[in-house]
Amino acid sequence: MNFEVIDNAIPLDQQNIIEDTLFGTPRTFNWYYTPDVTHTKGVQKRPAFIHDFVLPEGRQNSKHLGLLTPIMKHSGVDQSLNIIKARSILQLPLNTKFRGRSIDMPHVDLHFKHTVYLYYVLDADGDTIFYNNDNKISHKIKPKKGRLVIFDGSILHTAKQPTKGVRCIINIDLRSGL
Repeated sequence: MNFEVIDNAIPLDQQNIIEDTLFGTPRTFNWYYTPDVTHTKGVQKRPAFIHDFVLPEGRQNSKHLGLLTPIMKHSGVDQSLNIIKARSILQLPLNTKFRGRSIDMPHVDLHFKHTVYLYYVLDADGDTIFYNNDNKISHKIKPKKGRLVIFDGSILHTAKQPTKGVRCIINIDLRSGL
């Protein structure tokens, strides 16, 4: 499996700046509702809030783009040239007993060569789950504030829905490989 887990990937003061920007006051960070974060046209009904830093075509979309800079220091590439898309996702606890599966549908972010930087803004339940070539679960990564997972974008992955609190990540897709 081609991925790396880095705890405390950025200094604590920068972790706190990211968290405070996304959740603190004054409220200058815009979250937008989506009825199904899994993009399965309402099949799973996984509502969430999203903030697009960079739209899928690579166009900057946020005045908070600077929050990505400390996370990107691990890439060794010019982030402005290599980010394909970047967004933050805020998931709220769901009663999965009434909604079916607690694990979202496995997916890849893009269907061409890329690298994913998955940064956890908060400690949370709602593991990130990775699958092997046989579509069997190979690894589970627990969301931990300041943790960064860097992985080959061709790896099938998903998230488990949080049940105890919010789950917040920043997902950055880059053109460059690992």
